[in-house]
Amino acid sequence: TIALSSLLSCFVFYPFVHECGHLIPAVLSGATVKEFVWTPFIGHAHASLSDVSGSALPWVDAGGVLLPSLVGTALVVAWIAGPLRTSGAIWRLWLLVPGLVMLVGNLGLFIEATVGSTSYRHMHLLAKGVGGEGRIGGTLEVLPAVWTVAMLALAIRLGLRRSKATEPSGEPEPPISRVVH
Repeated sequence: TIALSSLLSCFVFYPFVHECGHLIPAVLSGATVKEFVWTPFIGHAHASLSDVSGSALPWVDAGGVLLPSLVGTALVVAWIAGPLRTSGAIWRLWLLVPGLVMLVGNLGLFIEATVGSTSYRHMHLLAKGVGGEGRIGGTLEVLPAVWTVAMLALAIRLGLRRSKATEPSGEPEPPISRVVH
């Protein structure tokens, strides 16, 4: 189950959400979608756009990171908020694994910002527009990746706490009573 949810999350779900993150602000700003390529398990997903306004471009670039951040956070929060005793481990994995995959995809931002991609950096234009070229802009450029590290740490900590809470205590289970009509 973990392997299947990981494969589907990495090669089907994440590329689709990432590209939709680029498309949503583009379409909302009036851009034309010339081509949308999404081939699960093979190929490179991408969107070809025209008529993207200059003011929308930072949001179009950053959307590929921001939408997976939102979706991943929502899935991890749903996993955290889910009931412990009444929920099966299987469906809970289908919340947690895709959520973590969505977030882990953002760790590439550290590489984009530090190694310095000369061709493209997802958060660069938005960070530069909001925070300038200095420290604030640089911090904003890696903010989704920092958020990812924080969410991963929270999920691990709560996962460990939950696993301890669900371990058998050695005490006998109380009898189950039912009313049958």
